[in-house]
Amino acid sequence: MQRVGVIMAGGGGTRFWPLSRQQTPKQLLNLTGRAPMICETFDRMARVIEPGNIYIVTSALQADGVLEALAGRTDRSRLLTEPEPKDTAPCIGYAAAVIESRHGQSLMLVTPSDHYIRDTDRLTEVWETALDAAENGDRLVTVGIRPDRPATAYGYIRYDTETDAPVRRVFSFHEKPDLETAARYLSSGDYAWNSGMFIWRTDTILSRLREHAPDIADAVSRIGKAVGTQQEQAVIADAFHQMRRISIDYAVMEPCAAQDGVLLVPGNFGWNDVGSWDMIEALRQPDSNGNVLLGDALALDSRDCVIIARDRFVSAVDMDGLVIVQTPDAVMVCRKDKAQNVKKIVEALQKAGRTDLL
Repeated sequence: MQRVGVIMAGGGGTRFWPLSRQQTPKQLLNLTGRAPMICETFDRMARVIEPGNIYIVTSALQADGVLEALAGRTDRSRLLTEPEPKDTAPCIGYAAAVIESRHGQSLMLVTPSDHYIRDTDRLTEVWETALDAAENGDRLVTVGIRPDRPATAYGYIRYDTETDAPVRRVFSFHEKPDLETAARYLSSGDYAWNSGMFIWRTDTILSRLREHAPDIADAVSRIGKAVGTQQEQAVIADAFHQMRRISIDYAVMEPCAAQDGVLLVPGNFGWNDVGSWDMIEALRQPDSNGNVLLGDALALDSRDCVIIARDRFVSAVDMDGLVIVQTPDAVMVCRKDKAQNVKKIVEALQKAGRTDLL
């Protein structure tokens, strides 16, 4: 069966403001010092999917930036633009409908565009296992990350840990927990972090959408029928306007898990979703004092700080656990242990109509 990849690249990355903006979100930033995160994602996927069969789903606002970042890797024909952000269920349904229309029934690998992977060889092995499992059955397959701490920023998946088989049954999905619950999940050993990676046949995911989210299934079916016609863009715009905003976890994965319809491949390959500035040390080696300094930055008698200087000198003295990010038009300062709250700044700017800073 033909393999087709889908990279979901429509997120805004608000927790990385002020470096991340609407037209240059996190996935278009070079946070590792090697390449924009979406390029590293594309190159990892190209190990198991022909590059010409890799699609990128993004917003119309970010489309040109995505194409510029991926120049030499892909072209506009493999870019699927969403007229409105409606979360991952409409995104995945849209991609599946287009793929079936263009390629026929296919094996589909879906992954976010902005995650960090330390061990690409191990990830490749996990993906191959998951692709084989999805091709030879009609269940949905996901990749779970073995947790090493009681993280509250990730969703969790309870799965069968009574076997050493490479593919396990999933019992249930759980949203981001509080610290006490996360600690209980960790100590039980029965849970994995939800990586947001999914593997299935296109006919399987479209069938599950019809079963559990028929309104979305109807909308993406209209898109599939319009692919290649003069009405394609108009149908896509109308379909997205009609679809509700819902994640694939809520729409499909949770009800399917309750019906023994989901499998999980556990993985340990140095995964990190790098969701906020306090995670930057996963990408950049801290100095002997635990500081990550990028650009013309200096930290004296300071520990565990992140300082990003884009076009001027930035310094700190006698500081602990601080994040300072400077761009040509903004400076952001927060406590490192509160870095998740940077999104509140973006929300306040949106409310104030400060589009110049978004």
